[in-house]
Amino acid sequence: MEFATQQDFVDALISAQKNGELADLLERRHPEYLARTSHWEFAEETYVGGPDWFKKNLHQYMKEGDKSFKQRLERAYRFNHTKEVVDLVNKYIYKSEINRRKEDIPAYLKRFWLRSSFRGMDVSNLMAEVCRYTSIFGRCYIIIDSNRTSDIVTVADEKSGKARVYAYVVKPMDVLDMGFDKLGELEWVLVKESFRQDDDFFTAKPISIRYRLWNKKYWALFGEKLAENGKDKVFTIQDVGEHGLGVVPMVISDEVKSGALYSSRGLIDDIVYMDKAVANYLSNMDAIVQDQTFSQLVIPMQSIVGTENPGEKLIEFGTKTIFTYDAAGGATPEYISPDPKQASLILEIVNKLISEIYHTVGMSGERTKNDNAVGIDNSSGVAKAFDFQRMNAVLCDKAQSMQSVENRIAKIVALWNNDAAFADTINNRKIVTYPDNFDLRDLYDEFAIAKALHDIGGPTLMAKQQMSDIVDKLFPQLKLSLIKKIKKDIEENWETPANSTNIKQIDRSKAPKQRRQGSVTQDTTQKNVANTVDTKSKV
Repeated sequence: MEFATQQDFVDALISAQKNGELADLLERRHPEYLARTSHWEFAEETYVGGPDWFKKNLHQYMKEGDKSFKQRLERAYRFNHTKEVVDLVNKYIYKSEINRRKEDIPAYLKRFWLRSSFRGMDVSNLMAEVCRYTSIFGRCYIIIDSNRTSDIVTVADEKSGKARVYAYVVKPMDVLDMGFDKLGELEWVLVKESFRQDDDFFTAKPISIRYRLWNKKYWALFGEKLAENGKDKVFTIQDVGEHGLGVVPMVISDEVKSGALYSSRGLIDDIVYMDKAVANYLSNMDAIVQDQTFSQLVIPMQSIVGTENPGEKLIEFGTKTIFTYDAAGGATPEYISPDPKQASLILEIVNKLISEIYHTVGMSGERTKNDNAVGIDNSSGVAKAFDFQRMNAVLCDKAQSMQSVENRIAKIVALWNNDAAFADTINNRKIVTYPDNFDLRDLYDEFAIAKALHDIGGPTLMAKQQMSDIVDKLFPQLKLSLIKKIKKDIEENWETPANSTNIKQIDRSKAPKQRRQGSVTQDTTQKNVANTVDTKSKV
C-alpha cells in the first residue's frame, strides 16, 4: 500500500491500533520464520561455543547415571570446527586486495568507508561481519540508516559524527516479516530491535524490545510492554518519520544466490550437526578414558556385610564405583575397566566426521596427518587439485556476493546523500571490486607469465590480455579514464617477438649450458676408468 503523505501513513497506523489489529500485524511472521528460527539459533550457538553450549547439546547416553552425566558435562571440551571453517573463509577473502576506488567518487562515500557503523567501524570490518553472518545463517540483512535531523547538514557535522549515514547488520531471527513488489524488490520490512536507554547514568533502564517498520518512503517505531494482567502484550506507536529514499534502506546478503525470498542455505548448515556429533563422541571417549584410568573395584560382599556403616567401608576400598560378588566361589578382588576397542571405534568415527567437515568446503588442506583427522598430506596430487578447485569455487562465489552487497550499500548511501545520479551509475562503474579468483597468483606471478609469453613469441592476443589483467592488479585505484587509456595503448601498441622487428630476438646459442652436476652421462664411465687406471699405477 502506498501513502501519498506521511499523515496518511500515520492515520493508517492509528486506525490499526484502535481496531486492535496492530498486535496481530506486529506478531505476524514471514512464511519460513518459524521453521528456520531454531536452526539459525543452533548454528549461532555452535559457532560461538562456550560452556552453555554443552548444557544444551551434550546427550546423556543409555544407562548413564545422572551423577556420572553431570561429571562428564563438567569435563566436556571441544575444538570448534564450525568457527574454524567460517573464520578461514573470512580470512581467505579479506586478506586479498579489496579494491575501493579513491578517484571519481564523492567525498561522502569516502567518509562512510572510514566510519561505516554507528560505533565508527570501517567498511572492511563491517563487511567481514556481514560475510561471517552470511556463512552462519545463510542470510543476513544490512540496514543503512542516518541520524540526520534535517535536510541541511554541514560537512563539519558529518565529520564530527553529529549527522552521518551508518550501517548495521541484522540477524535473520530479528527480521520478522517482509513483503516484495512485482519486481521482487523489498516493499516493506519489520525488524525487531533490542534497545536500552542509557545515555544518562541516573536514568538508565534495562534492555527493552521494540519494532521498526520500513517501507520505501516512511518508517515507524513501535514499543512493547505487558498489559495490566501481566500476560498479554500491548504495542504502542512511539515515532514515525520520512526518509524519502524511494527504496527500503536494507540490503539482503545471501550465502548462495537463489530465487528464495525468505531464507538461503548457509555454509555450515550441515557442518554444525557433524560438529555436534564430534563433541558428543569425544565426550563419550572421555568417559572411557576416565573409567580406564580409574578402574572399578570388584570385592566380595562379605567384606562389607555386617558392618555398622557400609558407606565408610566402601570408602576404604576405593574412590569410585564398586561392584560386589559372592566370595563363596573363591574369586579374588580385582579392578575391571572398559574394553579399549570401544575407544578405537569412537576415534575412527571422529576422524571420519572431522575429515568430512573440512572436505565439504574444500578445506582438507587445512588438516594434516598430524591432526586428529585424516589430512590432505596423505592424498594424491589429483585429490589435492580437486580439493583446491572446490575451495576456490566457494571463495569466488562468496567474494562476488560480498562485492554485490557492498556496491548496493554504496548505492543506498548515495541516496541518503540526495545523490540519485551517482547511485544510478554504481552498478555499471563497479565502485568496489573483490577478487574473482583465489588461485594464489600474485603480481610477480602475473609478470612472470607475461614475460614468458613475450620470450617465446606467444600469440599477441594472449599477451595483450595478460597485460590488461596486470593493469587491474597493479593500479586498482586509478581513475577509470586513465585505465581505459592504458588498456587502449596495450591493445594498439603491444607487440610480441613473433610480429615485431623492433624487439631483439633471444639468441639461444648464447644461453648458459645446463649444469648436470651429479648426473650420469656417457663421459662418466670413461672418467671412472681413467681414475681407476691412474690409481692402480700409483699403487
